[in-house]
Amino acid sequence: MQIHSTRSKLMLLLVTTGYLLFSFVIIEYLHSNYLRNAEADNYQRLSGRLSLLRAKIEALVNSEVFLSDSLSTLITFAPESTLAQWEQVAMQLKNKGPHILNIGVAPNDVLSFIYPLEGNERAMGLDFRDNPAQWDSVQQARVMQKIFIQGPFKLIQGNKAIIGRMPIFSDPPFNHQYWGHCSVVINIESLLLDAGIKDIDSNLELAIRGVDGKGSHGDIFYGKDIVFDKPLMTEEVHILNGSWIIGLKQAKQNSTGEITSWAKHNMIRLIGFAVAISFLLSFIAILQAYRLANRASLHDALTHLPNRRFAMSILEQLQQGSFSIISIDLNRFKIINDTIYIKYVI
Repeated sequence: MQIHSTRSKLMLLLVTTGYLLFSFVIIEYLHSNYLRNAEADNYQRLSGRLSLLRAKIEALVNSEVFLSDSLSTLITFAPESTLAQWEQVAMQLKNKGPHILNIGVAPNDVLSFIYPLEGNERAMGLDFRDNPAQWDSVQQARVMQKIFIQGPFKLIQGNKAIIGRMPIFSDPPFNHQYWGHCSVVINIESLLLDAGIKDIDSNLELAIRGVDGKGSHGDIFYGKDIVFDKPLMTEEVHILNGSWIIGLKQAKQNSTGEITSWAKHNMIRLIGFAVAISFLLSFIAILQAYRLANRASLHDALTHLPNRRFAMSILEQLQQGSFSIISIDLNRFKIINDTIYIKYVI
């Protein structure tokens, strides 16, 4: 009996160990497969949102710059137009461009017209040749003979803006006679908000670089420098004279966020091991209940000695060999047994 009990325990240990190893392998496989699919889905979702943001920024920047180019077109083909006519056109353009701060015209690169004039009086009469910070962009627009977008940079008022420089030639399409240029100042902060730059997930950080359209070689004008240190993904915003680069990176989380992130990352493991352990405990409980029931069926409830059923099972095991049976009977023992058993039960 001792050998049989030891063998049963060893078998139970082997079965339990095998079950745990099998559960571990299956759960780890499901966990890695889940992470792979989750990362792919998350990357595709973020890529789609970043691509949409890039498209909105491109559309807003280029549309408002091209909108203001209407004034330079008017001057090109109607050089005799008056300041009053320029003001009417500029007023309509500003109404259509919600992010336009002001529109200016500089014949011979001297600012002679600006709309709205209120708040910009000190800029009137500015000779761009005497302003190195802006003269370079004017020159580049003239040389390229197309619109040049300068910035973003910080204005005196505090907010950031870009300036679109539109060269004007009096002899199109030859463009040999330079007349001056038209400029439009656009609030880049409100434009980015309108494009949905704040709609990005809170666990991500976003930054944009490429001042003056220099792309990955330009300075960062939105967000933190660290975003471009191994970014999660990037998108290129195409503007008229170059590009900006949008970078996206995982943000550092606080302790609560780390716990939540860890729980999501190990969700399959947590559920899998909980289910596996539950099944194991249920199996052990059922096995223990079976052993107790089997023991109760083979032993007397009062004396805990092997009963008739136990004796019959032993005889069945021994029936192939030779053996002897000794039967011992006690007179009137049944009366005593029944009396004690009834008291024991009650």
